[in-house]
Amino acid sequence: MQSIKCSIIGDSGIGKTSLLIAYTAKAIPGERYTPTIFDHYSANVMFNERSVSLGIWETIGRTKTTNPFEEEEEFEPFCSLNNDVVLICFSVVDPSSFENVRTKWSPEVSQHCPDAPVILVGLKSDLRNDDKTLKDLMDRRLSPISERQGELMAKEINAVKYIECSSQARNGIKQVFDEVIRSANRSNSLPKKPGKVLTHHCCPM
Repeated sequence: MQSIKCSIIGDSGIGKTSLLIAYTAKAIPGERYTPTIFDHYSANVMFNERSVSLGIWETIGRTKTTNPFEEEEEFEPFCSLNNDVVLICFSVVDPSSFENVRTKWSPEVSQHCPDAPVILVGLKSDLRNDDKTLKDLMDRRLSPISERQGELMAKEINAVKYIECSSQARNGIKQVFDEVIRSANRSNSLPKKPGKVLTHHCCPM
């Protein structure tokens, strides 16, 4: 059975855990669910008539801190996995999480996992037309992130794909992880680059 490792990163509270539970358990987490610093999910799936074991690691997102030890602690699990693919996520109704793709999450991937293909995922797409959500954004002089903006961001950070999904509406979930498998297969079929001197961030577990 083929095994694939995938990490999912992004700001906290944007729907990453809901996406993972919707995919691996076919359910939506309850209101009281509190993710740990480092959660692991797994799924055995069929892809192109082949069995695939998909291991997915979620690192809880936190805002930048002035404490360098906390910054180190935040990214260490994500950086130590030898990822086949990385999902960078944002909420389409949270513009700050979108901006953090550019300023925070993409630079971390470039530094610590430069060879892993990246998929950019826009979460909570069902709320783009939700009246209450739109009013809240308008009150703050903000607007949802458009699909075009997501596509442009994917191009800017050299992501292999941009995909939108909704855990609540159950749209696009399978497409996200089908692309994870597809991207891992493409990457593994490419000639390997010459070995690099690894920092302590990139040591396999």
